This record gives sequence, C-alpha cells and structure tokens, in this order.
Amino acid sequence: PDPLAFIEAAIQRCSELNIGGTAWDDACEVMGRPFAAALAVLVIDARRLDPVRPVHSAGGMLRAMTRHAAAGTLNLAGSLIALTKQRRSNDAS
Repeated sequence: PDPLAFIEAAIQRCSELNIGGTAWDDACEVMGRPFAAALAVLVIDARRLDPVRPVHSAGGMLRAMTRHAAAGTLNLAGSLIALTKQRRSNDAS
C-alpha cells in the first residue's frame, strides 16, 4: 500500500483505539508528517496485545511517542524492527 493508505488506516484505528483527534493532530505536527504519525499508531495497535508489555492506553502511548519525537528520541524504525522480530519469533514457535 502507498503512504496514503497507511494514513487512512491509522486515522480509522485512532477512533477504534480511543485516540483523540488532538493527540493525532499533535503527533502529525510534532512528527513533521502524517505518515510518521500513522506508523506510530500502527505500532501502538500492534502492541495492544503484547504479552510482555501491552499498550493499555493507546492515546497515552501516542502522546508519549509525540513527546519523544519532540525531544528527538523517537525511534520508529527500531519499533518496527522489534515488531518484525517478535512476529518472526512467534511464527517460529
């Protein structure tokens, strides 16, 4: 899918995950582009049912990721890599 499809999916998931519009808007503004915010939402969604560290508050997690982005410490690539490794590990077992 193209980036717009990811953005549209993330916007839809925001309402389903009870992420408020202001949290989404803030993430888009601070992260510099909606695609980065969309990836953050999709990472949050994937981690909702994580057996070790599940996300209990998707809105709170997006706000925390936005703060990290503002501080220059958000590592979306690392989050995506970790999800991939976890998925591979689960598929192997």
